[in-house]
Order: sequence, then structure tokens, then C-alpha cells
Amino acid sequence: RPLAVGAVVRVGDGGVARVERPSAGARAAVTLAANTDARVGDGALELLTGAARLEGPEARVTGDVAEVTTLGVGAAATVELRRNPMLTKNTAALAALLTVGVADGGARVQAKGHAPIMLAKNDRTMIAPKLPPVTTRAAAPATAKSKTPAPAPAAQSTEPPPAASDGVLDKQTIRAAVQSVLGDIKRCYEAALAVNPN
Repeated sequence: RPLAVGAVVRVGDGGVARVERPSAGARAAVTLAANTDARVGDGALELLTGAARLEGPEARVTGDVAEVTTLGVGAAATVELRRNPMLTKNTAALAALLTVGVADGGARVQAKGHAPIMLAKNDRTMIAPKLPPVTTRAAAPATAKSKTPAPAPAAQSTEPPPAASDGVLDKQTIRAAVQSVLGDIKRCYEAALAVNPN
């Protein structure tokens, strides 16, 4: 049934709610997970707390941290908003933590006060108020194999590779390093928050 703008959708423990609307010849859907609160807006849901899955073209959630919109008919993304209930002047930047992960297609993330971020399949970003987003990108797809045989590998050296004289790392190396520890960073943050909300 149609929901009025301003209505609050509250999903209890163990429940789920699916909100749909027509979009670009298909249906845009937002599935709210258990223990999630959202407010119906004009063309978007405002995620107040909890988690949601966006599917289809232009499925959209907004909030005080960022706006997330899926791109493409087969697009799918997950959005999770965690709030810190114990706020002080020193923890205002960590009042909320929004994580976005793209499962298929793409998504546009507009963090408050920052340039939009375009995410592709398997990309993830974390956003906190007043802080720049932290984004990890999926590994670049493997290139097609060449028909010419690869040269024989050189003899293995026991010497470490030479250090870069200019101190520069390529983007793929940095991306892989950050992506490999993103889950650990999130778990560490949540564990510390549970011990000391300040």
C-alpha cells in the first residue's frame, strides 16, 4: 500500500520490510533489515538507523550522513548506519558511521560536504560526519591472456626488492592494502565503541 511522505517505518527484531516504487521502467526497491528505522521521503527513504539493501535503478536512501543511489537496472547495494548513543563534544565526528557496499552494478554516494563518489561492483566506502569518506575499490579485472608465451621467469633472488626512490606506490597496491584490512578496521572501531562509547 502507498506510504505517506513523513511516515516512519520501524522494523522490529527478526523482521524485514520491502518498500518499492516505479523507476526507469523497472522497480526500485529498498529492503529494510531487522531493527531498522526509516522515514518515507519524496522519492527516497531516510535511513535513521539500521541496514538496508537497495535494488534496481535509482533506489535511494538519504540521511544526515550521505545520500546513496543505485545506478542501473541490475544494481544492488547494501547500506548500514550505526549511531553512537553517547555523544560528547569530542566524539561529534563519530556520531554515526555509514557503510556502503556495492554487490552489483554501481552506486552514487553523496557524503555531506564532499564530492560525490561513484562506486562499482565490490567497492565499499565508510562515511562519518565531518570526515572524508574512506573508499576501497575492487581489484581491477584480469586482462585477457596474451597469445604470445610469457618469458621464462628470472632466477629468484633472496634480496628484498629495491625501495622506491621517490616514495610513491601505485594505486592498486594502496587499494589492495587498505581493502585487506577494512574489515579489521571496522571490527576494531565497533569493539572500542562497545567498551568506551566516548
